[in-house]
Amino acid sequence: MDYPTFAADPVIVAAGFVNVADYPQELVEQVISEVACFLPASRWAKGCTDCDRRELAVKYLTAHRLTVLTQAGVVVSANTSGLIPGQISSISASQGSQSLSFAQSPEGTKGAGWLSEGQTPTYWWSLFLGMLQARLVAIGFTS
Repeated sequence: MDYPTFAADPVIVAAGFVNVADYPQELVEQVISEVACFLPASRWAKGCTDCDRRELAVKYLTAHRLTVLTQAGVVVSANTSGLIPGQISSISASQGSQSLSFAQSPEGTKGAGWLSEGQTPTYWWSLFLGMLQARLVAIGFTS
């Protein structure tokens, strides 16, 4: 996928990712390039003739990463569209003098792959995960 394809999507436009004052084209092109490399074409199902699932995945993951970069302060932008507020890090319950609580250990937030990618929940990440959970991705080995 290229920048013009990304920038032509009405949802991407509505989210503000084509505002070059907030998201310079060179930055967006770099993120698209990294994401496209991360999602090899040979791993994506081709059963749907009306859409390109890999292209959708690249759009969603690019938007996710741009949102995370903005939230982290790496990209200075007024746009924070797509952030899902908060992340459950602990759960507590009590009854009378008895209480029980569970908290995520610091080790639970480390790691590689999809776990670390999704540590900052965004709307875009939810769309991307929805594609994976709907089995729209072909699983297998590539050469």
